[in-house]
Amino acid sequence: MDYLHHDLFEALEQLSAVEDSEFVSEYARIVHRLERVFRAEEDWMDETNCVAALAHQEQHARALSVLHQAHARIMAGDITFGRDLVMNALPQWLAFHSATMDLALSLSIQEKNKKEAASQQ
Repeated sequence: MDYLHHDLFEALEQLSAVEDSEFVSEYARIVHRLERVFRAEEDWMDETNCVAALAHQEQHARALSVLHQAHARIMAGDITFGRDLVMNALPQWLAFHSATMDLALSLSIQEKNKKEAASQQ
């Protein structure tokens, strides 16, 4: 999970540096990448019976909804709005999400791993 998050923050940083002419297509790529990260996390939630899964999935859905709605505005030419979103709002949201929901998921994964290790002894 840490690798996925690190990779995502690097991708956001790279997106902030692309030329305006490339921003729309690169924005679509980052949204797709985020969808894959969320899907991986949701698979882990299922595997570990994470107690906070519903709230966690809801946060994913809300974030993706905002990003998809923003995509229309960005495709219409509001690159400044898009850059603000990927340079400010999204990293702040991701940092908060990681420190709360993803932390709970991480603890759930650790608990599952402990149980599996104990059952093998």
